[in-house]
Amino acid sequence: MKVGALLFLAGMMVGPGYGQEKAMLEKSFLHPPASAKPWVSWYWTPASVSKEGIRADLEAMKEEGIGGVYLMPVKGGVNKSLMRFARQEAGRLGLQFVLDTSSRMADISMGAALDAISEAHIYGKPVVQAEGFRELKMTWDEYPGMLKTLQDRNYALGINRLVFPVFTHNPRMDRRPGMMQDGVGLYFQRDQTWWKPAKAWIDYTQRCQWLLQQGRPVADIAVLTGKEIPCRSILPDRLVSTLPGLFGKEVVARKAKRGMNKGEDPEDWIDPLHGYAYDCLNPDVLIRLATVDKGQIVLPGGGRYSVLVLPGAHPLSPDPSLLPAKVAEKLLQLVQDGATLLTNKGGDADQLGGGSNIGKGRVIKGPFRATSFDSIRLEKDLIALESDYRWANAASSNDTGSSTSPCGYRDESRNYGMQ
Repeated sequence: MKVGALLFLAGMMVGPGYGQEKAMLEKSFLHPPASAKPWVSWYWTPASVSKEGIRADLEAMKEEGIGGVYLMPVKGGVNKSLMRFARQEAGRLGLQFVLDTSSRMADISMGAALDAISEAHIYGKPVVQAEGFRELKMTWDEYPGMLKTLQDRNYALGINRLVFPVFTHNPRMDRRPGMMQDGVGLYFQRDQTWWKPAKAWIDYTQRCQWLLQQGRPVADIAVLTGKEIPCRSILPDRLVSTLPGLFGKEVVARKAKRGMNKGEDPEDWIDPLHGYAYDCLNPDVLIRLATVDKGQIVLPGGGRYSVLVLPGAHPLSPDPSLLPAKVAEKLLQLVQDGATLLTNKGGDADQLGGGSNIGKGRVIKGPFRATSFDSIRLEKDLIALESDYRWANAASSNDTGSSTSPCGYRDESRNYGMQ
């Protein structure tokens, strides 16, 4: 499968200060700052740690272009003297150092990634960090050229700083390939056969991550996660019944064939809304932080959403038609102030008073069968002639529009043009 990762920063490249900004962009692209450098999960087995190995590990990370480490001792705690030594060595080399005993970092399963991405967009955090390339039952055939395709897809999904798992500490300087975490993760450490030539891959990683950390991410659709616990991001397959027109007939038919309760392959959800991106908002964020400006729902962190979607029933929310009173009151206020709400058939719209126009805003009763939101003047961010492209869209930080201009993309980058 051919996967293209596209980032549009058109809104950043115009304006009075373009000359100085262009020079800054070029300089930072060639020499990315510390925030753009990937991190590693650094695993120690307590009985097999040495100062020589610690120094060698950290120096190899520094030379490769790693920005920081999460020290994760495996069972039995950590030797405090060795940990102090590691912290001192990391400081000497300019590496950030965090002792992490929780092991709660989000890996890049699709749900965990969407959680991290939406949270960063909601609260205005420029760095979206998650662990990547974690593998079970390693086959020892991983190499940068193979991993880059998955890396690009996750970047376009919204992750902009990767943590490489796992750099397993090797206490011996005279034995290779060293140690591993029992077939789990990515064998990413100084004794890997492709470690030195992979420096070019890490340079690419830094530059992508710096670029992706610029501007304000654009997602024109907000999806309310509902009242159920756990309150997690809504995966694309759970929106098919609410937005069938955006997904297309082929996806609707495939979903009906597989059934509501069967798992989905992330391969099936490349650009699921065909040119639109969405964030997930929980009820607390909606009630406390959401306001309306120029017909869009806005959040203090910079998020601006032209449509708020209340999805239909799915396994984690079997009865979405009954909203908590505070949520219903807030939705009514937002619509009266000018927001657009799209709800599946059922009690949602009735709780808001029914009808298509309420105050300055409107309620659209789903399922939404149109192939675009052109009817509410919301253009697609991307018009792709093929369906297997991931993309991300960002606007300049001071841009209050819904998005940058839509872009048409053909098979080769030299053929794309503004439409």
